[in-house]
Amino acid sequence: MTLAGYVILFGAAGLATLLWYALPSGRKRSAHAFARRVDLALDPTVEATVTARLVRTGRVGLLSGVGAGIVTAWTLDATAGVLESPYAILAVLAGFFAGNAVGSGALGWWEARRPVPADAPRIARAETPTHADYVAGHERWGAWGAAAVSALLAAGLAMIDSTGFIELGDLPVGLMLGAVLVPAAAAGVEELVARRLIDRRQVAATPLELAWDDALRAHTLRDMITVPLVAGIWAPFLVLSVISDGLEGGWPANQGVGLVSGLVLILLLAAGGMGVVSIALRPARHFRSRLWPSAPVPGGTGGAGADGGAGTGGGAVGSAGGATLGLGAR
Repeated sequence: MTLAGYVILFGAAGLATLLWYALPSGRKRSAHAFARRVDLALDPTVEATVTARLVRTGRVGLLSGVGAGIVTAWTLDATAGVLESPYAILAVLAGFFAGNAVGSGALGWWEARRPVPADAPRIARAETPTHADYVAGHERWGAWGAAAVSALLAAGLAMIDSTGFIELGDLPVGLMLGAVLVPAAAAGVEELVARRLIDRRQVAATPLELAWDDALRAHTLRDMITVPLVAGIWAPFLVLSVISDGLEGGWPANQGVGLVSGLVLILLLAAGGMGVVSIALRPARHFRSRLWPSAPVPGGTGGAGADGGAGTGGGAVGSAGGATLGLGAR
């Protein structure tokens, strides 16, 4: 695909999404769909605020993702001249996901600065949740696992080729070095940024508001974990695809073809299996099981917390994942 093709594709997708968010019915449907996905009540007391934040997150993530995708396409076209390669789309989409994550993360950081209403109490936790409370383990450790697989595959291919056991042609050394470094670096940066974001304050006057803030924070953090996951999964495919293009003949005459094809099949099965597991585990609801096993009560300053504890008025406390919720004018 040409640079103009990517611009048209991203532009059309971005315009369609923005038009959807511009419609009151589109905003309402998006908010209610998200509420069903995370299994939280979209009570009238929080609906307007939650809808506005979801739409803002969608717009910012989309625009930053589209911008990063177009910049990635332009860079590939201007510097490497490989934009029309069938594999360039992997890099362009990776740029989109990275841009989306940066936009969502920056917005989450900015929203934590919103002022606390002077005439309303604020619920606060005695203990700050951790990364593990917001992002499911199979996604967090999956990012590091994918990075390890990417590095091991690149190193293994280099070792096999250097011994002469199987001829793999001219290896894409720069690309293989990227497969070793980029996924691990992306996973490390994501962990650091996520911890800083989680340390930011949360502004909520009721348990339901706090639960929704947790839902939106988990949504942002899951957008961010997508970057190292994509990098770790796509990098090996990109390396194997480029190596495959340089091989001649077929298997079994050329053992390199059989090796590369077998590795691609294994990676496809592993990626597909991880996707099926992720869908089955409902990672969007992970924060509910960790922080809010019992649904928060809509409205009021007291309510059921994660352990089902009920508040009883102005000095009410509830519980969220074992962390006390206290009220105070802060």
